[in-house]
Amino acid sequence: MTSPPPEEKCIVLLRRALLILGFTFLFTLLAIFPMVGYYGMARINSIEYFGSYAYVKFEYEATYNPSLYPASWVFGKGVISGNFTMITLPLAYKGEIPRPVWGSKKDILDKAMLMIVIGELKANLPTILLICLIIEVIEKRILHLMILSGIVGFFMAEVMGAFIGLATGVFMVIYIERTETGVILRRLWYKFWK
Repeated sequence: MTSPPPEEKCIVLLRRALLILGFTFLFTLLAIFPMVGYYGMARINSIEYFGSYAYVKFEYEATYNPSLYPASWVFGKGVISGNFTMITLPLAYKGEIPRPVWGSKKDILDKAMLMIVIGELKANLPTILLICLIIEVIEKRILHLMILSGIVGFFMAEVMGAFIGLATGVFMVIYIERTETGVILRRLWYKFWK
């Protein structure tokens, strides 16, 4: 029996690496959207203007999706609240004597929540990458279905929905892997990725 040429091995490895990075990118992208990756709220406590910049002090609360922020949940940071201070810059300057034009409070709040979420996402990115790598190494891409079920569950019913979605995903994966009808679905799923 002959082994495939090195070029084919390189192509297969490249394709697998692209799939790993693609799923990692997809899950990371989904994680920054409100109601999909997190439920959160920020409230401005005070704004201090200093000419060309301002200090904004916030209170925030956030609940992260366990499917997209697994490290946060493992380390007890799945539901967080606290205070946050950031520097914000004006959107533009106008007039003969340039005066700063500040964004709306909603824009400032959205920016603050995004900074909080991205800060937590940085800690979870290696975990998401590792999970996608393990799924690819064991060649069970069907397990991505379980993660997607958890994401849908979180969207529908927050944390409880995410855990019900993950459990539903586990049962779907078992069904697809172990039953006659599942064999057809599994072949379709894997044919899609080959």
